[in-house]
Amino acid sequence: MEKGTNRGIVTDLDGKFTLKVTPGATITVSYLGYKTQTLKAAPTMNVSLEEDNALLDEVVVVGFGTQKRANLTGAVAAVDGKQLENRPAVSVSNMLQGSVAGLNVTTSSGVPGESASLNVRGQTSINGGEPLVLVDGAIGD
Repeated sequence: MEKGTNRGIVTDLDGKFTLKVTPGATITVSYLGYKTQTLKAAPTMNVSLEEDNALLDEVVVVGFGTQKRANLTGAVAAVDGKQLENRPAVSVSNMLQGSVAGLNVTTSSGVPGESASLNVRGQTSINGGEPLVLVDGAIGD
C-alpha cells in the first residue's frame, strides 16, 4: 500500500505486483507471518520479507479458513514429527496416543495394517468426537 492513501495491490501467485504511486512515495509491504516493511518507492523493486515467528503463534489454519487463536471456539493441537520420532509403535495413530490431550486411540482388532479409531473427548462431543486430521495441510484419516 502507498502510505497515506488507500491505493494498494495484492501480489500474483509468484509474488509479483505493479503499483502506481506518486513520485517519492513511501510504500508498506506486509503479509501474514512476516514482518511489515516500509520502503521508499522505486521504479523497480525486489522486496524480501523476514519471517515473524512470534506472529505465527497467534494464527491457526483450520479446514475452513484462518483464525486468530484467541477467536477459536474448538480445540486445536499440532503434533510435530520430532515428537513421534522415537516412539515404538506400529502406526502413526498409535504413536499419537498420549501426544494430544483428550485424544483416545482405540485399536479394534489385532489385525496388522488395520487403522485405529481416533476420538476426541468422547462420543457425546460435537461431531461424535471424530477429529479433523490434517497431514501437511491435507485431510487424512
